Amino acid sequence: MITADHLPGLVSLADELASRRRQLAEAEWWQRYGPAWAAIRHDILPRFTPAQIRQAQDAAPRDALLDLVENPWEAP
Repeated sequence: MITADHLPGLVSLADELASRRRQLAEAEWWQRYGPAWAAIRHDILPRFTPAQIRQAQDAAPRDALLDLVENPWEAP
């Protein structure tokens, strides 16, 4: 279950995944990060209000939680 307490980390992760999209070829990005990014953007964020998402963006940590979606030996 994902709660509003999880949102800052997930917003930070989604932003970092979007940033990595500019660093990788499109096919490679989709293979590595696309499913996680799509789940956050299309399955998780719509369940929260715009105000909750703005608040999460303000509280987003610098640590983007990338360890949740990539193996350290695969970092670009």
